[in-house]
Amino acid sequence: MRSLAALRQRGQQWAARRLSRRPGPVRVGRRHLYILPSGYGLVYALMLFVILLGAMNYSNSMSFAVCFLLGGLALVAMHHSHRNLLGLRVAFAGAAAVRAGQDAAFRMRLENPGSLRRLGIAIESPDGTVELVDLAPGGSAVVTLHVAATRRGWLAAPRFALSTRQPLGLFHAWSWIDIEGECLVYPAPAADAPPVRRSGSTHSGEAGGRRRGREDFDGLRKYYPGDSSRHIAWKAVARQQEVMTKVFLDTSDRAHRLEWDSLPEFDPEQRLRILCRWILDCHAAGVDYGLALPGRDIPVGRGPAQRERCLAALALFPAAEPG
Repeated sequence: MRSLAALRQRGQQWAARRLSRRPGPVRVGRRHLYILPSGYGLVYALMLFVILLGAMNYSNSMSFAVCFLLGGLALVAMHHSHRNLLGLRVAFAGAAAVRAGQDAAFRMRLENPGSLRRLGIAIESPDGTVELVDLAPGGSAVVTLHVAATRRGWLAAPRFALSTRQPLGLFHAWSWIDIEGECLVYPAPAADAPPVRRSGSTHSGEAGGRRRGREDFDGLRKYYPGDSSRHIAWKAVARQQEVMTKVFLDTSDRAHRLEWDSLPEFDPEQRLRILCRWILDCHAAGVDYGLALPGRDIPVGRGPAQRERCLAALALFPAAEPG
């Protein structure tokens, strides 16, 4: 298994040296279409060799006829395996934004512009999964490639292989596809984010954090040093649960201003994760909010468009240079 994985990796490296990333749609041409005997094909060739030896040893014309008939069948199968991929078109069909730590789903559209039916087309993802599709004449199909998104920012579409073993499984034909396409990866939201540090919105009893106006209970969060004792959930403490702080929403001023400069004690990536958590919380609460980053200011708004605009700003925020 290790030798097979190493051989596959070497094949991918070799393909990377020969291929250049191209904008879609990409057409599978003869220059980038390869074919070799499969495992069954090697056994089949050995069987033909044994039949041929027997025919030559005994001068048996029937054995010669069988050997040549099966050999001709193999040549026809090789031609059809090659033709099964030749001329296919592949286009990038989009990828929805994800958060770091999730799997990005790149959608690829396979199109069959010819008049022949294409059967058993395999799409081999970088993680080793294989999806089989059949394409009718003039038809198309959309397949999804899953790639782990480990870092925020733009994630390029992966290189993948189209392959087939049709019609008899004697030959393995394949072509590497390297097509332009990107998926936006948002920062992963912080698991334990402090409350929003902006006077006049959501607060939980911090010094100087209260405002006059009507207050609504908005849930519980983890206790942080400095929280007012009047807002501690003492019933939960009495039940020997984790110390939690009550969060209240001041409806007299529901607009939040999420500011980069309000988190000076955190490193840049942690600031982005905390801001991501604040954006998601504000969106879930249905409040207006804006985002202030160095060099960019997003006005106050609400709704899915505002959330995507703010998360995209976090995703594309310049990475800190290693010190």
